[in-house]
Amino acid sequence: MGKFKKGHKGGFKVGLVPHNKMRKCVSSKESDSEQTRYVRLTREMTNLVKNVPYKEDKSTSNPDIKPATLLRPKSSDIRKAKPVKSVKEKQRIESETNRTINIKLNAVMWNAVFNEHSELSPHCKGFLEWDMSKEERWGLGNSECAICDTCSYQSKRYRLYEEVQTGKKGRKPAKMNIGAQAALAQTSISTTSFRKILFGTNSVAPSVKGLQKRANVVLPKIKEINESDMKRLRERLIHIKKLRGADNPSAVSLQGDAAYNNPLYSGVGRTPFQPATQVVYTVAENETQDKSILTVLQKINCASYTQ
Repeated sequence: MGKFKKGHKGGFKVGLVPHNKMRKCVSSKESDSEQTRYVRLTREMTNLVKNVPYKEDKSTSNPDIKPATLLRPKSSDIRKAKPVKSVKEKQRIESETNRTINIKLNAVMWNAVFNEHSELSPHCKGFLEWDMSKEERWGLGNSECAICDTCSYQSKRYRLYEEVQTGKKGRKPAKMNIGAQAALAQTSISTTSFRKILFGTNSVAPSVKGLQKRANVVLPKIKEINESDMKRLRERLIHIKKLRGADNPSAVSLQGDAAYNNPLYSGVGRTPFQPATQVVYTVAENETQDKSILTVLQKINCASYTQ
């Protein structure tokens, strides 16, 4: 029996010159490092790729270029979980924001707090500040408590906004909340834009539900006041024509204009009429230099709302 030899049976022949002799490294080819990667697009990106808003001219396109094969879109984007903040961290963040307060009521609060703190803790030299954990918000207004960071002093809650005396039971609305809705009714911005402005100033904005609830109370009052004022203007115009000696004072020269919710060019090729579902028609008098508005007509032609 022969002796066992360890190793491979095959081997290099004598005099063989390796193809990579005297080479320290071998450069890899592009095909060696290139790997196929499958990317799954989001649902929004998939819709943008598939939905082409124009008709492509295939005669000018290159037939050798083929579109990519789209995989099934992702269900949703992966969002990172928000870190859980402690109570002290939340209070510290709130203490760095801005508030809308009444200056007089704020002065009354701090004078009462200083006197009460000095009587209860005469030797305490702690720092008095708002206790953000006891803050109570009421739209744009808020009620605050004062607390000492050294002793155990804590004041009662002070209201830092003025109220409207309605003569009814229940909590009274804040004057600034009523004024904000009256101002929004005279501007073109919405509740969302109003909240964005407040957030941009690092202020606490009221909730959307609270703003809408207050608007449902304020807007009918504004409408009632406007209708009463236009009635007064019509009666004044008739009186002016009587003083002028007109035969028929009720016959008034008028001018009107309409505003639609859609532009006129949006209905080109589809309808010869105004392509709108909402219209506001304003009628003004043409008898005096004031050109006062005498009446306003509003029409809405929607499936969920008719007027």
